Amino acid sequence: MGKRVIVVGGGIAGMQTALKLSAGGVSALLLERDADLGGKLTGWHKLFPSFTPAHEVLDELRRRLAASDVEVRTRCEVAEVARDGVMLSTGERLEADAVVVATGFTLFDARIKEEYGYGIYDNVYTTVDIERMLNEGRVALKDGTAPRRIAFSEGERLSTIKAAVHLANENIAMPLLVGSRSKINALLRENHLTLDPRCIVDFQSDEQEARRNRYATLLYNKVSRKGVRMSEAIEYMMQRDWFTLMMVDAGDADTSILGYTHRYTDALKPVRQIFTTNSNTTLATMEIVTTKRGPMFFADTAVNPSPTVEDLVNTALMAAQTVRNFGIEPVIGMLSHSNFGTDTEPLAVKIAKAVEILHFQYPDLLVDGEMKADIALNKQARNEFYPFNKLGDREINVLIFPNLSSANISYKMMEILGGAEINGPILMGLNRSCVHLIPEVASTRAIRNLSVIAAAETIPSK
Repeated sequence: MGKRVIVVGGGIAGMQTALKLSAGGVSALLLERDADLGGKLTGWHKLFPSFTPAHEVLDELRRRLAASDVEVRTRCEVAEVARDGVMLSTGERLEADAVVVATGFTLFDARIKEEYGYGIYDNVYTTVDIERMLNEGRVALKDGTAPRRIAFSEGERLSTIKAAVHLANENIAMPLLVGSRSKINALLRENHLTLDPRCIVDFQSDEQEARRNRYATLLYNKVSRKGVRMSEAIEYMMQRDWFTLMMVDAGDADTSILGYTHRYTDALKPVRQIFTTNSNTTLATMEIVTTKRGPMFFADTAVNPSPTVEDLVNTALMAAQTVRNFGIEPVIGMLSHSNFGTDTEPLAVKIAKAVEILHFQYPDLLVDGEMKADIALNKQARNEFYPFNKLGDREINVLIFPNLSSANISYKMMEILGGAEINGPILMGLNRSCVHLIPEVASTRAIRNLSVIAAAETIPSK
């Protein structure tokens, strides 16, 4: 071999480069600062999108290097690089015809961006942290609790099954697919997927009869004074949505993802029956809209067509708490077609009244309005024209819309025309975070993302 090339960095790029050079007849010397080859890949769990275990890729590269003519030196820190060689930190000089620097990249320190909450709030992790926990075989919160159990009412849908397999493989959550075992297993085989049999709950089978009766008794005790007879409670347990909700109520699951076909509010009926004590309890939903300026939170996007002043106040308070749960300080804009009293039309007045109540009863809450969207999203204009506003130089990250139509239209236009990624809807207002509803036509990605959110915000069943 004539030419000699030094490759600095024994990560996956350096290893591949050294192998390519050797295969081309070049004498390659691979230098790595650490004791082992692999670089960042040694800390990864699986590779996307194939989900190949990272160690399998590393083992294969190491095997090929061992069988090649590549000279490998570990624990060699390079102090200087020149065109004709390198100087090691020990003072030793290594000569070469060329030097390839493949030292990779430095991971971004998420603590620099305080708005991320990393290093400030509990249970805020980077992907590096998650990869490390996955490699260790246990994903856990700060208190040591294990991944959440998520029950899926649409367990026989392929999109749900694929999401469940991903959640299980990554130890993000333990999925519980409610549906026919034979149908689910057939879909798993057809699509070359595997899932622990314990993740399938064949709720209509004879073996689940005792559980159905137990759930029916629990349900009857809850709703017997709401016009539900015991015989009806037993019949409900043959319906996948009721059964799934009772899994959570009985403590057999920590949270649930329910599919709905037509109207979101119709799908909420069993949820209200089981998880609210008052039929007038305000519920609302929130979408996480990923934008160029960071995550934005839109509410209410699915429940209240024409919210009252009280509904608007409660929606703002629920949204604020939900956003705090994600480790983000909420800064709320109450939207309207009016700016701080420029229009006295009833809808604008309603928003203004809600803001008045929030300012009086919750003076520490960063909220203001009513205001138009352009004023809400442009702090310079807001401060120039309305210097009395409470938000100052803060960027608004929570938008409360005047009605369901405006909220629903806005986030869907952001998705289609603006290219924003939408995650949700997140159901707010229950006495515990235990239910989320998603359209039956939702993609695997949408189901997976909502599941991650549900797992993150869930309080474990006791």
